[in-house]
Amino acid sequence: MATRKELDEQKALQDQQLALKEKQLNDSYNLSQAQLAEQQKEKELSSAKLAQQAYLTKEQTNRLMPNVLSAQGLANTGYVNTKNVQISEGYKKNYNAIQDDLTSARAEFARRDASEDLAYQQSKDALELERQAYALDYRQALSRLSSTGGSYGNNNNTANIS
Repeated sequence: MATRKELDEQKALQDQQLALKEKQLNDSYNLSQAQLAEQQKEKELSSAKLAQQAYLTKEQTNRLMPNVLSAQGLANTGYVNTKNVQISEGYKKNYNAIQDDLTSARAEFARRDASEDLAYQQSKDALELERQAYALDYRQALSRLSSTGGSYGNNNNTANIS
């Protein structure tokens, strides 16, 4: 049978283990949140650069188009308007595709964040249950220890009370 000192040492060791588990859990969660935030920031910057490139391409094409059409002998025809519409629609299509991709990425980041939050909360709850189970085991061990220590002289008293 364990002594009170052994039970206290075992409890202290369990408390240290639980504290270490909790620290690791928090560190892991914080790291995953930081990585997720960094990935989202990178995606935002990447999308902004793509949108900027699409705009610059459109502007360069608009600026060069009159020279190209003049060289082809199409400067004063209805083809100029058609070409302007094509350039504008191409830009809108590219820009919308970039925005759709960014919206999808944001939704995915939100899902991953919610999933990580849920897993973190479940792990914290499990850790709390483990902590409570250890505390209950400790109290029961103390109760057994005190009942066995005091029962030698009180067997007759407890029999009379029943």
